[in-house]
Amino acid sequence: MKKVDWLLLLVCLVVFLSRLPFLNLGYGVDGDAWRVAVSGRMISEGGSYTPSRFPCFPVHEYISSMLWRGGPMALNLGTLVVSTIGFYLFGLILRQLKVEPVWLGVLALAFTPVVYINSVSAMDYLWGLTLILFGFYSLLKSNSLAAGAFLGLAAGCRLTSVTMLLPFSLWILLQPRPINRPKEIALLLISTIAVTILCFLPVIQIYGLDFLRVSIGDYPEWAGVLRRGTTGVWGRLGLIGLMIGIVWAGAAWVRGNSPTRESRNLAVLPVSLIVVLLYGTLYLAMPHESGYLIPAIPFVILL
Repeated sequence: MKKVDWLLLLVCLVVFLSRLPFLNLGYGVDGDAWRVAVSGRMISEGGSYTPSRFPCFPVHEYISSMLWRGGPMALNLGTLVVSTIGFYLFGLILRQLKVEPVWLGVLALAFTPVVYINSVSAMDYLWGLTLILFGFYSLLKSNSLAAGAFLGLAAGCRLTSVTMLLPFSLWILLQPRPINRPKEIALLLISTIAVTILCFLPVIQIYGLDFLRVSIGDYPEWAGVLRRGTTGVWGRLGLIGLMIGIVWAGAAWVRGNSPTRESRNLAVLPVSLIVVLLYGTLYLAMPHESGYLIPAIPFVILL
């Protein structure tokens, strides 16, 4: 019988309670959150799929259709519950990788400003992140089929989640233990693609593949791009802390006592770097929201 990690549960409870005062503040100033609520209502009342925006987020929108009658409180609470599960999963991942202290890593993720804000909103960012973490944890448990299924569900919340196929495949390739790598990668690919297609069937039936044609508009000014990608994610104090952390991690790596190096899995560093580079590139291609960088944050912490 596995021992319950009471400290991790306590940390997640504190994180959950810290958000409760903000649940009933409405949908906020992000117009997309209002569109999610409208989409949920139209799906619920009309019976057919209605996107909140393109390229469509069917898993999250269908779940929202079951919650919208409770208003902002219900939608925001749903996100908070899923977010807290994600924070707990991240703790399990840190524990599995022997990265200590686990509680500090969980708090670092949970209290990153862009994560905190979006964990009490109707938006889909934390839904996608939690499913990605489910997928990564499944990989750590050598279950490529489940990892792909969770990644497909994550794509149903945020289509860009499919890019995690690359780092997930790299993780399998770099495992030191004897495994059938081609088979495991094939299972990952097949389950991801199959579940993603299933999630998007209502979208494809209405729009075909036209839903993939997203208009990004004019490229914003670089000052705004830089602000959203730095202080918009970490906050000013958090950004200073991140810089200090990078210097400390680099020095620890050189000394040979880095938590990542001591995780006993040499795949942690390259996979984390690939995730950060992937989402950094995606953000620079469409630098409209700080939330686009949320999936990279756990892997920044792992570094």
